[in-house]
Amino acid sequence: MLNAHPLQGRAREGRRFLVALVVLFGLYFSALPWMRRALVGAVDSVVVSVPFFLGWLAAAQLFLILSRHLPRPRLGHRELTRPDLLAAAVITLGLMGAAATTHAALLRAGVEVPTAPHAPWAVALYALFVPVQEYMARGVLLGGLLEYAQGSWGPALSCVVCAGLYASLHLYLGVSIALVVFIPGLLWSYLYYRSRSVLLVSASHLACGLFYLYVLGV
Repeated sequence: MLNAHPLQGRAREGRRFLVALVVLFGLYFSALPWMRRALVGAVDSVVVSVPFFLGWLAAAQLFLILSRHLPRPRLGHRELTRPDLLAAAVITLGLMGAAATTHAALLRAGVEVPTAPHAPWAVALYALFVPVQEYMARGVLLGGLLEYAQGSWGPALSCVVCAGLYASLHLYLGVSIALVVFIPGLLWSYLYYRSRSVLLVSASHLACGLFYLYVLGV
């Protein structure tokens, strides 16, 4: 009977985590129409997304404070190995190469690729926001999913679910963007799973994001 209490506590925390996910994503999807209307008159999409997601993160952080037993996200890890760093490099360069190849192929095919010039201050705001985004997506969301995942397929399923939810956060930019974001989200989820480092994932995310903004101009 003594062993039942920790198990009951863990199950209770797991239910609270799932309820928090439903509430947080419910708030997001209810705000989608407002975000889309705001994008029409916005100078840059960053102006719309950053304030909203900062508020979203504040709600997630409040849940972390109230949930004493949920593991806290790790910003960094003292035991990063060479395979972790190699995986980060391969993922980052692979995503850059795939994006550049696709972009060039679309241009050769005569497909009009929309460009979105970004002001320097908007790019700087994006660079500051990426670690916050990864703290929320990989640290809080994936960290909780990994904590309560069951069975040998638990980690893989957690990474897929996290990537799907992360992609859904880009629906305000359109369904096509959300679908494209799924693959990077899945790779960054895997990188966090093996390294448990928000900073390492943020570095990969930021490098790819700046490559898309400055080199490809999308």
